[in-house]
Amino acid sequence: MIRCHELFSDNMILQRDKQVCIWGECDQRDDVNVSIDGVTVKVQPSDGCWKVYLPQHKAGGPYTMSVTQGNNAIIFNQVMYGEVFLASGQSNMELELKNSENGEAESLMYSNRDIRFYNVLKTGYLDEQVMTQIKSCGWENCVDGKSGHMSAVAYYAAKKIYEELRVPIGIIDCYQGGTSIASWLPEDVLWEYELGRSRIEEYAILVGDKTDEEYDREVEEYWIKWHRWDDAVREAKRDNPYASFEEITAVAGECPWPQPAGRKSVFRPSGCYDSMIRRTMPYTIRGIWYYQGESDEDKAKEYLPIMKALVDDWRNGFKDESLYFVITQLPMYIEKGAVDNGSWAVIRDAQIKISQDDENIGLLCLADCGELGNIHPVDKKTPGTRLGDLVLEEMFHSDRCGRAMVPSRIYKQADNVVIECENTYGEICVAKKEDANYPAQFEVAGDGENYYACDYTIQDNKIILSGDNVKNATSVRYGWTNYGIVKILNNGGIPLATFGPRKIS
Repeated sequence: MIRCHELFSDNMILQRDKQVCIWGECDQRDDVNVSIDGVTVKVQPSDGCWKVYLPQHKAGGPYTMSVTQGNNAIIFNQVMYGEVFLASGQSNMELELKNSENGEAESLMYSNRDIRFYNVLKTGYLDEQVMTQIKSCGWENCVDGKSGHMSAVAYYAAKKIYEELRVPIGIIDCYQGGTSIASWLPEDVLWEYELGRSRIEEYAILVGDKTDEEYDREVEEYWIKWHRWDDAVREAKRDNPYASFEEITAVAGECPWPQPAGRKSVFRPSGCYDSMIRRTMPYTIRGIWYYQGESDEDKAKEYLPIMKALVDDWRNGFKDESLYFVITQLPMYIEKGAVDNGSWAVIRDAQIKISQDDENIGLLCLADCGELGNIHPVDKKTPGTRLGDLVLEEMFHSDRCGRAMVPSRIYKQADNVVIECENTYGEICVAKKEDANYPAQFEVAGDGENYYACDYTIQDNKIILSGDNVKNATSVRYGWTNYGIVKILNNGGIPLATFGPRKIS
C-alpha cells in the first residue's frame, strides 16, 4: 500500500516556479512514480518512506496528479499551480472569516475556486483516533460559504493577492488561539532560550502527576462549560448584532480560560510544533504569515531571541534558508482599568527589530487596528488587505503601499532631534488631532532610563522633536505603551511602527 502525506488531496495548490516536494509512506520497495502534466518523477523508497521533487511549473491547471507504485495508485484531481502561503500564530490569525466583521456575508457573497485553503487539525498529540481525523482533512475551494472557516486575515490577504496576480492562491491555515511562542518550537530549541526553559518548567508544574485519563476528563468538562458560554455569546449577538465586547461579556460571562493542562494539550511547550507545524514541513510554499505574541506579554523581554530562533527553525524545516516571513507587529491593546506596564510595547519592539535585521522579513504594522478592552478586534479586513499589499509589494514588486513606516535615521540638529523614516510613500501625515488622554507618544531620555514626553512637528517630511527635554536627550522611543492612539501615518495610510529606545546620533 502506498500513502501520501495528508496535505496532498484533491483541490490542492502546488507552489509555482519552485521545485515541489511530494512525500509519503509505503509498504513495498518498488519505485514510486509521481506524474502531473506530462512529467513523471520516480524514486526508490527508503525505510518505508519516499520523497520526490517535481520540477518547476508555471501557474495554471487544473491538472490530475497520480502517485503510483506497482499496481497501487492514488489520483488527485483539480490540482492547481499558484502561490502558497502558511498562515500561523494565535487567536487573531485564527479568528475565522465568519466571526469577523461582515465576514459571514463576505463568505456567502464571494466565491472563487482559485482561492483554496487547508485547515490543519488543531491538536497537541497524535494517536490513531487523531490520525483518522487528520486523514479526513483536505483542500477546500472558497465557494458556497466555505471560506467562512478560514482565517479572516489570511482570506482578505489571499483575495487581495489574487486580484493583482490572477493566479491560484493557496493558504495552509495552521494556528491555535492562546498559544505561547513556546508551543511553536521543538523542545530541543526551547531549552536554549530563557523563555522556552521557563515555559517548560512552568507547564511541568501545572501538569504535576496528572494522568492522561484525568486530563481527558478535565477536557471533557471544560468543553461543556465552553459550549454553554459560546451558546450564550451567540444568543447575545442575535439579540443585539451591534453589541460591544463588554455588552456581550455582561450577558455571557467571561470565556472559560485557560484550558486544563496536560501532556496531550496543544498548549504545552512544543505542542503545536510536534503535532501541527512539523507535519506541514516541507510542503513547498512561497512564504509564512505569523501573527503571535499576545500570550507572551508576561515574558516580553525574552521574546526577541526566541522569535529569531523560530524563523531559523521554520526556514530549516521548509528547506528554504531565505523563506519570506511576515511578522505582525501587535496592535494596541489593554484591558479596561488595567495598569499599562508596556509589555505589549516590548513585544512590538522585538517584532520591528526582527524585521529590520532580515531583508526577507516583512513587518505588518497594526498600530491603528487595536481596540480598547478587546484583544480580538473583529475588523480583519484592514489587516488582511494591508498584508496583501505588503506581500504584493515586497515579493512581487507590485506598485502597492504595504510596507510599515519605520525610523531609518535619528540624529541631533541644534536643540532638536530629527527622525527620518523609510516607506513614507510621499508625505508623512498627521491623521488625528491631539488627545490629552493619548498624546503623540514620542518620548526622550538623557540617561536612557527616565523618559519624558516631547513636542513634535513634521517638516520637510521629517519628524522634528523639540522642547526642553530634547536638548540633552540621548535616546528616543515611540508608542511605548500597551494602548494608545496613533496619529502619524505614511501617505499610504499605514502608521509609523512603534519602536523602543533608539540611540540619537
